[in-house]
Amino acid sequence: MAPSPFRLLRAALAFSALANAQVFVDLGTAVKFAVLAGAAITNTGPSVIKGDIGVSPGSSITGFGSPAVVNDQQYPPGNPAVPLQAQNDITTAYNAITNQPTTMVLTGVDLGGLELIPGVYFFASSAQLTGTLILDGQNNPDSVWIFKITSTLTTASASAVLLTNGGLPCRVFWQVGSAATLGTTTRFAGNILAMKAITSNLGASNIGGFYARTAMVTLDTTVIDAAPSSIYNPFDNTINHSIDNTNDDTINHFIHNPVDNPVNHLFHHLFHHLFRHLFRHLFHHPVDNLLNNHF
Repeated sequence: MAPSPFRLLRAALAFSALANAQVFVDLGTAVKFAVLAGAAITNTGPSVIKGDIGVSPGSSITGFGSPAVVNDQQYPPGNPAVPLQAQNDITTAYNAITNQPTTMVLTGVDLGGLELIPGVYFFASSAQLTGTLILDGQNNPDSVWIFKITSTLTTASASAVLLTNGGLPCRVFWQVGSAATLGTTTRFAGNILAMKAITSNLGASNIGGFYARTAMVTLDTTVIDAAPSSIYNPFDNTINHSIDNTNDDTINHFIHNPVDNPVNHLFHHLFHHLFRHLFRHLFHHPVDNLLNNHF
């Protein structure tokens, strides 16, 4: 039986990766930002943001009164130094991505249905995700994926980026030469560094940061976790941890169950941690796996 095109693609990628080792991209002070825009940030609906939000050099942040939730700092006009430095660091990171050698050219290839090992993937024009993209970490916590997209990035409704075998979203980078748009209920993963605007449509979610260098970020009932060091594995109901064992399962639960009502998610967030601490106190052993499977 002849090998499938899918297996041939994986074999070619594995060979190419040996010759072109990708390098982790340092986001500098921007790493703590979930949303960073050049012009403005606007939100509609009960979005949940884990990480800082800020604008530089723009001056507008709107839509983050109740019921939207920002778990960390907001940097509105009048406090420009922090987001300014973060934007400078994003510029440095963006340029560093540009200088990384390409592992494979995927121009014209839909990312949906692919399973990609660590590497640097180049699109000479736009990139599209329809369906599910799997990023295979190959049991290496230092795995890095870089996507260099010359023009736009667009995802279809209900599309997804999933990491397996130890892959971490904080080590996934999407360099977008124009604008990025996430379709409704998209489950995305990785840091988006866009030259222009980033739009996250109704019910979309991302484990990673949104960094729009010159334009605005638009959110609609969006959940964002600024690239935690752990990621829920949808295939075996476990969480892959980095060395610090950070557990971001409540955000990950929502991201992998995007039909949940955001208000219900807030109650889940509170009671989830209450029961975890109660069980730990009573039984003196970790119960994360039990809680992740039943709450």
